[in-house]
Amino acid sequence: MLFIAWHRVTVSPSPRELSQFLGFWIRTALLGLLAIGPQIVYFVTSMVPYCPSQLQTFGWEVPGAADTEDRSWCAKTFPNVSAMYTFIQSEYWNVGLFRYYEWKQVPNFLLATPILALSLHALQGYFQGNTIPGKVSLPQGRGWRGTALTPYYLHWLFLVVNAFLVVHIQVTTRLLCACPPLFWHPAALICDSTVKRKAPQALTHYGRLVLSYFLLFTVLGSVLFPSFYPWT
Repeated sequence: MLFIAWHRVTVSPSPRELSQFLGFWIRTALLGLLAIGPQIVYFVTSMVPYCPSQLQTFGWEVPGAADTEDRSWCAKTFPNVSAMYTFIQSEYWNVGLFRYYEWKQVPNFLLATPILALSLHALQGYFQGNTIPGKVSLPQGRGWRGTALTPYYLHWLFLVVNAFLVVHIQVTTRLLCACPPLFWHPAALICDSTVKRKAPQALTHYGRLVLSYFLLFTVLGSVLFPSFYPWT
């Protein structure tokens, strides 16, 4: 949704061209509905067996409602249709703000440290106008706000903050793999962009570190994850 919204805002017609402007944003609203509509339908249909009284307020008849008592999270379903999933995460998975900050979770924080360090390095570089330290990658005089890559990096930043504050920290690598720049940035670090295109690419100092981490993560993960260790 963030990518769609950012793109539509940047290419929107001027309000002075009223017919084109209205048509453009009506199509945008339909795109948004297409993106989030199925998820909303899924949440609503999932809560039907658990919140009969809530649905009856809208005139819907639920078979067996007289024998079913609403769950504790049902009162929060409107407007938060994802209240059931939020309750499950909080009640059974211990997901919540700073809940994972326990001494016993230190190994999991160490497991997530490399990918978080790589992410922070990339985000800092992007918003300062650099991909690799000392090498300017954005056009001179043009800030990051004007680039087409910004939605991807904002999405990445949001997930990193979410990983630090809320989620189970050991799933950070899997979570951040939803961000394309997570793959672009290591690729830029691995090879020296100053080398001529036809010349053999030489690994940089950063590249050796990144490549070693990826190889180690792959080999150890292939052994530990099937053995039910928290390696994701």
